[in-house]
Amino acid sequence: MCEEFESLIIKYLRDASIYTEDECVWEIIEKEPFGRCLIAKRDIQANELILYDKPLLIGPRVNNYDKIFCVCCYKILTKLTLCTAKCKFPICHDCASSKQHKKECELIKSWGLKDEPRYSKHLFRALTVIRGLLLSKDDTKLMFMMASHENSSQQNLEVEKIINEFESLTADCVTIRTLKKISSVLNTNAFEVGIAFNDSGPEHNISLRGLYPLAAVMNHNCVPNIRYAYEKNSIMAVRASKFIPKGEQIFNSYTKFLWGTQQRRVHLAYSKNFLCECQRCLDPTELGSYIAALKCIRPGCKSVMLPNDPLVVTSMWECRECNLKLDHARISKISDIFSKQIFQKILNEPISAINHYLKEKLSNILPSSNQFTIEVKLQIILRMKQDPNYVMTLEDYEDVERYCNDVLFIIDRLAVGECYVKGLLYHELLTAKMKLVELRNQGFDNDTRKYFAEMLQKCWLILGNTTKEPKDLKSLIKNF
Repeated sequence: MCEEFESLIIKYLRDASIYTEDECVWEIIEKEPFGRCLIAKRDIQANELILYDKPLLIGPRVNNYDKIFCVCCYKILTKLTLCTAKCKFPICHDCASSKQHKKECELIKSWGLKDEPRYSKHLFRALTVIRGLLLSKDDTKLMFMMASHENSSQQNLEVEKIINEFESLTADCVTIRTLKKISSVLNTNAFEVGIAFNDSGPEHNISLRGLYPLAAVMNHNCVPNIRYAYEKNSIMAVRASKFIPKGEQIFNSYTKFLWGTQQRRVHLAYSKNFLCECQRCLDPTELGSYIAALKCIRPGCKSVMLPNDPLVVTSMWECRECNLKLDHARISKISDIFSKQIFQKILNEPISAINHYLKEKLSNILPSSNQFTIEVKLQIILRMKQDPNYVMTLEDYEDVERYCNDVLFIIDRLAVGECYVKGLLYHELLTAKMKLVELRNQGFDNDTRKYFAEMLQKCWLILGNTTKEPKDLKSLIKNF
């Protein structure tokens, strides 16, 4: 079964012209308790390309979009324009006659739409699943050989919500049963795919979901050893974020690696139907990062509290110095309060107010390493200079410099290697330092220029020629 699955993937990648046997550094094997695993066939160096992958399926996610976009090219429609052939899908003028849309349109109409053509958000959200019915025989076989969690309570909702829109579809018909199988595969394996547009007006991003058959074989670890980005035509490029020795698994992370253990494990249980027990999850300090630690609440104590058993949700938390214990209910309440406060501030307040909140309140209550503190710092780093109504001061640039170093320190403790977050932080640290040199009238001596050149090299290795490459990176490299 594993050999057949790998051969189908290789054929699929060959047909897409993104696979050559001589350059292949991976193989698929069966290994308990993981099932299928992606393994390094030889030593893989940090930043080395591991694989390219192409989506079997790509399209809208199952969530609310604040803008309507064309279902083929994904460009935002300034005015809602539905297909003139009456399939209910929003489509732009350029894509209305495309082969892709014609096939989808004919399939939708063959089911017998009940109502007059109008925009249907349920049909829009189910489109990616519906596209699975139009795959070739080999691609369909490959899709159904992928892992799926068919018993999850959250599966298939997008399929169930379209049944009443068609005359010929019933809950137990073959088409709906097939769509539910496709939905299960998608919901188990899909990646979020970001597409950026800036050809007319301000840049905007559309978030899609894509089914990448080879990349989906990568198992989860809370300390991943890869990073991935999207290139032209949504081709995924997976690179090593650190050295991977021959025979070692190639690991992705199915969660945000800057979350604490409880948040990661809850997310994995809900979305992927398993609980991680990796080395990081087993360690209360999370490899010395203390990313979930809370400040001890006993007056005068300056130590931190950690769970006695991080794998047990109801574990007691204990201060490492004074041994004060708190039960899970109180810890959860503290975490919920900060989570809600920070979420509301990020959504509703200007970035300058968020920075004031961090310096005047949050830093007095939470350790500098805590996941909530880290999230606020990241928001400030990435958003402060983007606020058109705010003029950054020398103190602001000093804050950004300090926050970049704080987060980079945590990333290094977590040993995730040259990840994309690190690349973005290198860039923000570099631009903040350059501005500080200018504001302090220090000038660029040889040592400063050498430092900037080294930082730019690190940035380019991680971000260069990817969808995450900062717009000014090439010009900065040219100057240094």
